[in-house]
Parts: sequence; structure tokens; C-alpha cells
Amino acid sequence: ILSMASLALPGMSGFVAELIVFLGIITSQNFFLIQKILITFVMAIGTILTPIYSLSMLRQMFYGYKFFNAPNSY
Repeated sequence: ILSMASLALPGMSGFVAELIVFLGIITSQNFFLIQKILITFVMAIGTILTPIYSLSMLRQMFYGYKFFNAPNSY
């Protein structure tokens, strides 16, 4: 449940927090434009990698590891 809640998709608990951080950095006067772009880019990469990691962890937890070269055993 916590892994699905941390995906930061709209309607989940992490979405509001990440949205506030994104808006806070973009509207901040403390950073230059290139720093804002760099920080936002790094945050966007983290936002993309978090669901990939969480969903692959859940897949391995519920379905086990997938063996690509193993013969099918029924």
C-alpha cells in the first residue's frame, strides 16, 4: 500500500508534496534560470524513476523473478 501511495500520481499522497516543491523552485527568486532548469530536470528524472522502481519491486514481490531462458513448466 505504501509503495503505491508513494508513486506521486494525482490523487495519491505524494502528488501534492511534489507539486508544491516543483512550483516552489520554479517561482523562487533565489536561483538563476539555469539552476532552476537543472534542479527541475533532476527532479523530473526522479519522478519518472520512482514509479518504475516501485512497480518493478511490486511485480517481483507478487509474481517472483522472471526467468527469460527457463523452459515453461506447468
